[in-house]
This record gives sequence, C-alpha cells and structure tokens, in this order.
Amino acid sequence: PQVLDALRDTAVFVLAQQKLDVAVAAHRREKAGDIVQSYSRKAVFGALAAVSPGTDILIQGYLGINLIKDLCALYEVPAREIDMQRFLNLAGGQVRRNVNLLLALVGNIFKAFPGMGTVVGGMIHAVVYGLVFESLGKAVARSLETRGDLVNGPTLRMFEDNLSEDLESRAKRLAQMVWNRQREGGDGAGTGTS
Repeated sequence: PQVLDALRDTAVFVLAQQKLDVAVAAHRREKAGDIVQSYSRKAVFGALAAVSPGTDILIQGYLGINLIKDLCALYEVPAREIDMQRFLNLAGGQVRRNVNLLLALVGNIFKAFPGMGTVVGGMIHAVVYGLVFESLGKAVARSLETRGDLVNGPTLRMFEDNLSEDLESRAKRLAQMVWNRQREGGDGAGTGTS
C-alpha cells in the first residue's frame, strides 16, 4: 500500500505539472503574439516617423534588439547582446534577398486604396518593416518556445517561411493601418507606444 500511495502521489504531481506546463506555454504563446504585434506597429510608425535617411535603420535596429530581449525575457532565456546582434545581421541578409518582392507586393496593395495614386516611399517601407517584424518576432518566439534558445539556423528558416506566409492579407492589414494614420493627418511622429 505504501508503494501504491507513493506512485499515486507521484502521478498526481506529474499530471499537475503537465497541466501547469500547458497553461504556461499557452500564456507565453499569447503574450509573445502581443509582443510581436506591438513591435510590428512600432516598426511601422518608426518608419513613418524617420525624418532623415538612415534614421529608420537606427530605429529598426533598436526595436529589433528590444523585440528579441522582450521575447527572451518572456521565455526566461538569457539574452546575449552579441548573439542577438549576430542574429539580426543574419536576418538582415534574408530581408535584403526578399525586399524587392515585399516592396512590389506592398506597392500593389497601396494602389488599391482610392485616391492613393502614387504612394510615398516611406509608407511602403513602413508596411515592409511591419511585415519583417511580424515574421521575425514569430520566428524568434517559436525558437524560444520549442528549443529554449535562439538557434540561428532554424530560426532564420522559420523567419524566411514567415515572410511569405499569408503575405497579402498581412500587408493589406498593415497598409490599412498606415493609410488610416496618414488620413488622420498624423505623420507617425511620437507613436513609439502601442
């Protein structure tokens, strides 16, 4: 009877731990989605607020590092500055390979907005930055969730897959957000929060 009682207690603890693990994973997944969407909006508005050439790169670099830091904190993975910078440099290479496709798609989507005509380049870039941050954030969150670390190779492959996943509807959603912002008369300045 003592052995059976001990086994029963162990089984109860294991079941409780499994339920807790599932709940924690679901909470983290939801919170990671919120973080990714928040940084995607910040990337869009940061691109709209950039006032001189090169400032958008600084803004997006700052946001990229903080996106990864926030996701690492959520998944309780140590954020190593050098690893994050190396990963962002590698991801930047993938963005450069895909940027023409992204710019063409977003340009075509903006043509669908009545009265838009020729679109200001900054608006297109803002949407592209939003797409990149959504894709990057989802890939980083998935790597942290499934591997417990930011593993460059698989995460970069997920990032590249995410870039083209549901691209048109994501681009339309972000373009609508940019269009609404521009119609409201805002230039995106001071919209670093969400």
